[in-house]
Amino acid sequence: MGIMGCFRNNCDNIMCNRYSSKYGYICSECFDQLLNSSLSIKEFMASDKEEFEIKKDRYEELDKEFKFKD
Repeated sequence: MGIMGCFRNNCDNIMCNRYSSKYGYICSECFDQLLNSSLSIKEFMASDKEEFEIKKDRYEELDKEFKFKD
């Protein structure tokens, strides 16, 4: 696996292991924040990296969209 940078706005993390054909790579840190966010995926990926309100119920939806990439 090469260096796959996170596609989230202003995120410098690399070696991302989740990928969406629609939204690109996402790092574990941003994925965890996305799980806790009430934003749409599109809005989240365009947002700056920051803390969000906890909303753990999104895991199943997001786990289907962002698959682990070997």
